[in-house]
Amino acid sequence: MGGEGSETAACLYLLSGGVERAKIGVAGDALTRAYPDRRDAVAVCEELYRLFAGRRVRGSWYRLTVAQVREALGSRATIEAPARARAAAAAAREGPLAPRRGGRVRARTQKQLAYERRRRQERTQKQKLTA
Repeated sequence: MGGEGSETAACLYLLSGGVERAKIGVAGDALTRAYPDRRDAVAVCEELYRLFAGRRVRGSWYRLTVAQVREALGSRATIEAPARARAAAAAAREGPLAPRRGGRVRARTQKQLAYERRRRQERTQKQKLTA
């Protein structure tokens, strides 16, 4: 579902598609579980995707029973998903993760330095072969 969001209300939907098949998603006009903000519905939907990743059939379709979905919707992780998503969005608005130019830059680790050295050596060898 991604980080897309707007200030409009949205609903989390669950479509049953036969024997233990269900589709999970977010819609603006579905007659299902309503959330006051689309971002909240998207956060819950993404949490359900994470919880049921092992039961995914194709796309947004999962091999589920209604009882499994009800249990997941009542789980702490799903209930707290909107608050976590709002906190992550607020942290992203506060500032970039990487320092800006002129800012304090962390020293590279030994592993990073070894990787860069190896890449330089590979490029040099490749240039020698093509020359």
